[in-house]
Amino acid sequence: MMELSIALFISSLLMLSVLGSYSFLGRSLLRTGYAAQMESSTRTALYDFTSDVSLASSISTATASQIQLTTGGNTVVYTYSSAAGTLTRAVTVGTATTTTTLLNGLTTLSFSFFDGGSNSVTAASSVKLVSLAFTTAAGVATSGTRASLPIQSARVLMRNKGYLQ
Repeated sequence: MMELSIALFISSLLMLSVLGSYSFLGRSLLRTGYAAQMESSTRTALYDFTSDVSLASSISTATASQIQLTTGGNTVVYTYSSAAGTLTRAVTVGTATTTTTLLNGLTTLSFSFFDGGSNSVTAASSVKLVSLAFTTAAGVATSGTRASLPIQSARVLMRNKGYLQ
């Protein structure tokens, strides 16, 4: 009888360790999946952002949470909603506006604006360089599956704006 209880105890310990390893690997796999998904959406958002800023000829709104660009007669507006945790891109061509959500799960986001000499500016008319910094997260912290990705873009030059404008 004693041998049976010892064998039961040892097999229980073995099963608990296997279950713990399985749980750890499952959470790790979820975090890896979330990280890959965030990196993919981040690359797309940064590509759109850098393309639009590079092509912009002027900026009419320049705040920490919104930027409005004029590109070839079209208007492009990037807006960060801290309540929803989203970055949206609205493109207006003529009278038609198309809005796309570029990023979800944002915990922070800010636009930074600089003049031609890389000095920080607040007036939209003085902006020549723009950068974007944000942190995106996915998963659930209490279950151990939360993944977070901080991003800082390079300063993007508005190529179609005159240097002294």
